[in-house]
Amino acid sequence: MKTLKSIFHILLTSALTCSFFINSYSQTFNHRYIFDDIAAMDFSNIAIKDDTIITIGRGATFYYPYSTKLMVSKFDFSGEHLDLLMEYGDSLTTYLPYYGTSTFLKEDKMLIVGGAGDYFADDLGFAALVDSFSSFNWLRTYEPTDSSAAYRFVNGIILENDSMLYLASRQSSFDYTINAISTILIKADNTGEILWEKKIEATNKSYIPEFILSESDTSFLIGMQMNQGENNFRSAIFKVNGQGDTVFEWINDSNKTFSPRRIIKSSDGGIIFVCKSFKEMNQNNYPLYQGYICKLDSSFNKEWELKLGYKSYGTKFLNIAETYDGNYVAVGAVSDTFQTENVRRQKGWLVKFNDSGEVIWDRKIYSNANQYSVITDIVEAEDHSLIACGLSQSNNEDYPQRGWLLKLDEWGCLDPDWCGPDAVTEFPEVPSTYIISPNPASDYFKVSIPENANPDDFIYNIVVFNIVGKKMFTTQANGVPDLSIETTDWPSGMYIVTVNDKEAGKVIVK
Repeated sequence: MKTLKSIFHILLTSALTCSFFINSYSQTFNHRYIFDDIAAMDFSNIAIKDDTIITIGRGATFYYPYSTKLMVSKFDFSGEHLDLLMEYGDSLTTYLPYYGTSTFLKEDKMLIVGGAGDYFADDLGFAALVDSFSSFNWLRTYEPTDSSAAYRFVNGIILENDSMLYLASRQSSFDYTINAISTILIKADNTGEILWEKKIEATNKSYIPEFILSESDTSFLIGMQMNQGENNFRSAIFKVNGQGDTVFEWINDSNKTFSPRRIIKSSDGGIIFVCKSFKEMNQNNYPLYQGYICKLDSSFNKEWELKLGYKSYGTKFLNIAETYDGNYVAVGAVSDTFQTENVRRQKGWLVKFNDSGEVIWDRKIYSNANQYSVITDIVEAEDHSLIACGLSQSNNEDYPQRGWLLKLDEWGCLDPDWCGPDAVTEFPEVPSTYIISPNPASDYFKVSIPENANPDDFIYNIVVFNIVGKKMFTTQANGVPDLSIETTDWPSGMYIVTVNDKEAGKVIVK
């Protein structure tokens, strides 16, 4: 009979001021990082080079004017930080790589683009070329043209002759009541010197660019958001040629869908993209969103779309990767439906699905911070494990925003014993002293101890499994008398609740 394993162990390092939890299985981990002399940081993009993990992110300094450095870091496959390969920035300039879209790899070259400015502003564009993942070949900033207010580089690619193509948004005014944003395609040579730029023209519309996919050196797909009026905004994809001329445009027939965050080619010649979609306004007049996935065939006919996740301000998909088995994993963030001190407010989110739009598994993962987590990028390793990065934030720390790096197995699991196809289905049968209510549950249930409980019965950890052994929920607690668990997104059925590594009872979710 197997007993439940402790998921996390606290580890410390001396070379790096680092707070992280690590899974008892060596092949997976869940780490948070804060570097020396950095007040807040995140990892926006990730890559794998040989036997190392490369993260690209930003770190805010302690001192006025609190500029943000561009940072490239190196980790091994156990999550140990090996080296801060490069950092770039000064006291006057901020560099902001954007989540999941700021890097492009070609052999031993890496192009990084983003926004630059002063004091967290990003009214300039920047581009940097990194050679052999070891040093900056060059880094350039680009001033707005045509007396524009801002000029942000949101994505870029390296062409076959090592010239560059940047995708930029040019903002003509900071007056957000008008359609002030235009999409600019920029060609640069291998030193970053601009050769030409081309505006994507539109009448009575504005297009907010997000991502560019190269089909060849003469054909590109640009993911954008088309705005035409207050309640008319849709995801759009334009095909352009090597001179930046529009060849074809596709506008989503689903209203209130946003810019494609990433576009990939599907195995059958179509394309898949991810973003978010607007659901409704809440009672406090905040917008609520869901994650959005869309599949088009090779002729740009929509095959299917998915709107997933609990509707909230933070729910979204930011990136997507194809896996070895011909399926896909979308990543981003999803909010909890029932929020207490012990229930995480926003979790990192991974959803695996196939070419037909069928969801294979859905994972919601948090770091040891209990306020805010988001996954911004993901890659698949040679052993089919999934390496993801992002940021994790807590209001209970001196340095609340930290870089987040995690390694999961191919089923999106941190603990293979309790997640995936070979999950354990036996549980310790111990008489329970705990109260589970309401039972049956719909939105949530609470686990609590009776008034005459022993001190050892206070809640230190809870794990909930479905009837086939899939772990649905897990959390650590500091000896609390009760704890609430939200179940809105759970399928109907019976679940087994364990407290402090012992079975506490069963609950029906309807």
